Amino acid sequence: MLVSAKEVWQDAKAHGYAVCAPNILNAETAQKCIEAAEELKAPIILDAGYRGPGRSLAETRHLYNLVRAIEPYAHAARVPVVIQQDHGKSYESAVSCIAAGFTSIMVDRSQLPFDDNVAQVAELVKIAHAAGISVEAELGHVGFGKDYDKTSDWQALMTDPKEAADYVEKTGVDALAVAVGTAHGAYKGEPKIDFDRLEEIRKVTDFPLVIHGGSGSGDENLARLARSGVVKINIANALIWSATERFEAFMKKMMEERKTTAGPWDMKQDQFLEGFKDAVKRHIELFGSANRC
Repeated sequence: MLVSAKEVWQDAKAHGYAVCAPNILNAETAQKCIEAAEELKAPIILDAGYRGPGRSLAETRHLYNLVRAIEPYAHAARVPVVIQQDHGKSYESAVSCIAAGFTSIMVDRSQLPFDDNVAQVAELVKIAHAAGISVEAELGHVGFGKDYDKTSDWQALMTDPKEAADYVEKTGVDALAVAVGTAHGAYKGEPKIDFDRLEEIRKVTDFPLVIHGGSGSGDENLARLARSGVVKINIANALIWSATERFEAFMKKMMEERKTTAGPWDMKQDQFLEGFKDAVKRHIELFGSANRC
């Protein structure tokens, strides 16, 4: 069933697990995510990126076409499915995603000063809530793994617990993405998760919390995050790594057996998609969301 994220987040918070939020590439990867969720009886949040200002007409059409392609699978699913915008950077992109049929949006103003962040997020919360759509926003800033060993003060990027409760109240968001040491992309260096900071944020907000940059953060860390008040963990690169490994292993086997590398495309594509699905299932189980539906 296609739902807004709010009810999914509330159940996750009440029962102490995190929902897996894979970044989808197209309708085929979305379908595999839904299959994984159904097989494990878990809710799923399908994250789709949007680049915002300067977008081409083709990209705008792609969003609409993507939602139209996913909707039948989501409506027919035996588990809750959310279609969420990931890292919306502009007013226009948020409104476009609402119009396209997304059931949740992520408003990212994390690089703005606190007051500007609050003002812009609060405005979009009013619009989204009027349309029955949930909103996630970010306080603090989740950086990039490629800079992990170069950034001198990651603490300065992290969410300030003293601001968190005020932010939630002033914006009216349904979930808060926090920066506690994870990073987007592959890490250069060892991930260092500030669980004490996360616990402090959880205590002062008592609110659904979200983690971005799950890939490469370590299974032990991810499982602990899912037990620490986090209701959603975003996964992107780990899915591609798994899918690529599965595809490359298939191609290597074909070469070793002296079979043509120009075999049916759907056979190769299936290998990639099954590797993608395997990674989604692994993270669903890691986050404790299996058998919740």
